Amino acid sequence: MAFSAIITLASAGADTGPFNLYSNTDSYATAFATGISKASLLAGYTSAAVPNLTSVVRVKSTGTCTNYVDIGVDDPTVAVYERCSDGFVAYINAATTSSAKAQDGGAQCYQKIDQGALTAMNAAHPGMTDVPSLVTSSCSCV
Repeated sequence: MAFSAIITLASAGADTGPFNLYSNTDSYATAFATGISKASLLAGYTSAAVPNLTSVVRVKSTGTCTNYVDIGVDDPTVAVYERCSDGFVAYINAATTSSAKAQDGGAQCYQKIDQGALTAMNAAHPGMTDVPSLVTSSCSCV
């Protein structure tokens, strides 16, 4: 599972880049994004592949210079929903929707069961999955 974050370098030396991105969740062992340009990171690079529970992203230059900088990641607030038909648990950014009931693109009905910081919700609902969108609905779980 992964979430989206905007990763921005405040500055970068002339001999830096391209860059690989690592997460503290695996002690920076495996890059979750590779070959990111300096220009992209200076402008604010959006990655949808940031591993869940990441609190620090390591931005490491892979060119002539191999220095790195660790950047803290905000812990987004998410709404947690359970699909009525089969108990599938999903989450979505709470700013997108936080209604008590919602539907996905396939008209499946979901009931809101929780809301909070992503790391806390992952602990409370292990195995939950990110869904791209849910819309407010008056559907009912029977």
